[in-house]
Amino acid sequence: MLAFASLALFVFTIPWEKTIYFPDLGTLSRFVGLAAFGLGALALFRGNGISVRPLPLYLLTAVLLILWMIATLMWTADRDASIAYLVTLTQLVAMSWLVWQQAKGEGRRRALLQAYVLG
Repeated sequence: MLAFASLALFVFTIPWEKTIYFPDLGTLSRFVGLAAFGLGALALFRGNGISVRPLPLYLLTAVLLILWMIATLMWTADRDASIAYLVTLTQLVAMSWLVWQQAKGEGRRRALLQAYVLG
């Protein structure tokens, strides 16, 4: 439950991402997102085993794109820009996976949508 609450808090902070900035940490949204991802990863180990939902096709495709982008870093024209884009894409895929993993029911998906609207 704590993992979902942190995810909802992260979704709440997305609309005002660049509003609150901490000099050493970055934006509030990034800080809350890291905490939500950490708690979401810890939530996998509840009970007697690992509780991971099978990845849908769109997430598998996104992971393959990330792997392809890592491979293309060897011949890219602008390595710094490629790495920055790769980091951004990895963050988006991690957030998508977290929503997929934590929002299993219709009620949870509605709660996340409501958190975004309230943010």
